[in-house]
Amino acid sequence: MLKESKIIIDIPNIPTHSLVFISPQQDPYIYPGTRPACSFCFIGDSILPIKVEAGELCVCLNAGKKYNLSEYIFDKTGMKITERIAVLAVGSNACPARLADSDKFGNCSPIAIPVFRGWINDIAIVYIPRLASYGSIPSTIMGKPKTKTEIWLTLLTEEELKIIDKSEGRGKRYDLIEISKSSFHLYDGFCIKNLYAYYENVALRDIETNNPILLNCFKTNNTDLNKMSQNQVQQYVQDITSNLKSTREKNDTLTHNHSVFINMPVFAKKLNLNDKPLSVNYLAS
Repeated sequence: MLKESKIIIDIPNIPTHSLVFISPQQDPYIYPGTRPACSFCFIGDSILPIKVEAGELCVCLNAGKKYNLSEYIFDKTGMKITERIAVLAVGSNACPARLADSDKFGNCSPIAIPVFRGWINDIAIVYIPRLASYGSIPSTIMGKPKTKTEIWLTLLTEEELKIIDKSEGRGKRYDLIEISKSSFHLYDGFCIKNLYAYYENVALRDIETNNPILLNCFKTNNTDLNKMSQNQVQQYVQDITSNLKSTREKNDTLTHNHSVFINMPVFAKKLNLNDKPLSVNYLAS
């Protein structure tokens, strides 16, 4: 068994290079990838910590300077923060090193993507019955009433959402869903509405309980579901597919024999490819 890795890393309140962090593509056992303990703004090769200053969301620059987040986003990209789309970053899309990959935003400029750390009610994050091409066992969300789960959220432009659609395999693996009755809460007191997320309708089944398996790297309260780290779930999958050689054979077996259907969050609905998502709505609590 490999040594467990720390997913959330404390960083100073200054710009930090994206490659300080590790993505699942670099190390599949570190899924969903390391990320800072604070909210941040991804600007390509670096991230800027996001803090609240005098009741406003601000980015932290060098020499202790702070800049209003909305003004910074507009000055850098020409687009207002309120014109963006709020998408839950359930898996590696909150890992700066993953965002910097060429199939994400490594070749995009100018770019400034807010990535918020916070929590959401009535939603849990669970493993899906599939090994990804890079070796990790990915995750999805499921509706789980009365839970409170730590999670991340990205604010994307329409063009950036198209890039994520492609990398997530929207329509083949995941669907994009609208979570109309849910709110995302930042630890700094802000609340974000008009949320979207990538969702797959099956989860990896726990043989002992016949229930989905939670990711243990995120805090989830008020649930009786078993939790596993990536190391543990990899071992679990290896045990039940040890007689199979190829990833395709393993995925077929996991999907047909070791999966369980899961519900979308309450009042959620699937978006068609031509549906236009609503812009973000955020306010101080």
